Amino acid sequence: MNRYHILTEYMGTLAPGAVLFSGGMDSALVLYAAREVWGGGALACMFRTPTLTERDAAYAERFLERFGIKAERIPLDNLLVPEVRENRQDRCYHCKKALLQRAKALGVPLYDGTNRDDAGLYRPGLRAKEEAGVISPLADCGLGKEDIRECLTELGLEEFVRASDSCLATRFPYDFRISEESLRRVAQAEKTVLGLLPEGAAVRCRVKGGRFSVETEKRYIPLLKNSKKALEALGEYDIAEDGFVSGRQDK
Repeated sequence: MNRYHILTEYMGTLAPGAVLFSGGMDSALVLYAAREVWGGGALACMFRTPTLTERDAAYAERFLERFGIKAERIPLDNLLVPEVRENRQDRCYHCKKALLQRAKALGVPLYDGTNRDDAGLYRPGLRAKEEAGVISPLADCGLGKEDIRECLTELGLEEFVRASDSCLATRFPYDFRISEESLRRVAQAEKTVLGLLPEGAAVRCRVKGGRFSVETEKRYIPLLKNSKKALEALGEYDIAEDGFVSGRQDK
């Protein structure tokens, strides 16, 4: 029995509900399986916040349009949450708690893309998820990142196999006060860098003092080093020689 069949078998035992859909590949696989198992009972729940990346939003809308999945789009200014605005170390817990309070108003079971590999990592948002009773089919079935990539590829969904694109708040050091202007600055910097690299490349422009630390996969670093003219738009910057490191600030 392959991994995807294990997932659909399990989801067939669950009541139809809303998948918390970020546009990333983890929640994309859960939502695809929900559509296959529950048909028209599958629903995507999407949050629109100032910290959402344009790339995640675009991938999410592309996915929904391709498969004709219904969606509830919930706007929420998460910068109004003090712990998020001040970028406290438990920011994710308070942000997710606020989001899930809105999602629970849908009155249906909630599912997300938490997977096996999230266990043991610093993920304060998981506590809010557990408190809200959100179900994680991937984790429950023992599926990790590599399993998810393989499932999407086997399903012909290679275009949705990509690096994770965490919220823009992760680009700032803890206790750095976040504003809409600082988020716009980071988003524009990443848009500039992404324009120099193949689609799906992992990119972070992290704020360090008055400079950007630009991260991408090691194989793409030479491309950036040969694009100094285009990168001048960033102002002062460094290219991280050790490449892209997910969750760097928590390591």
